[in-house]
Amino acid sequence: MNQRVPKLKYEKGKNKCSFGIDGARKKFAWINTHSKRESKIEIWFLGDLDDARKFALLQIRPRTPTDSSWDEYHGRFDIKNIEQLEQAVELLVSISYPASS
Repeated sequence: MNQRVPKLKYEKGKNKCSFGIDGARKKFAWINTHSKRESKIEIWFLGDLDDARKFALLQIRPRTPTDSSWDEYHGRFDIKNIEQLEQAVELLVSISYPASS
């Protein structure tokens, strides 16, 4: 992803990590869960839910409607294997990253 998103910025927080770029309106993805026990990470993404569902291996789950600042993060997915990781990069680069500006 670093090669496809100019000036990609990864930030590690206490409970969450994020991907974004300086000057963007919002972070384009949040890593909300890191589970060593289940060998997965959960990603919340910006962008169109219907477009994201085209990435079938990711099993996109829609967000429950909210009035919070998270309302633009329309869904989430888990990454459990290399095939899902490859689709996750494509989704984030083609859908979520453009929605952040």
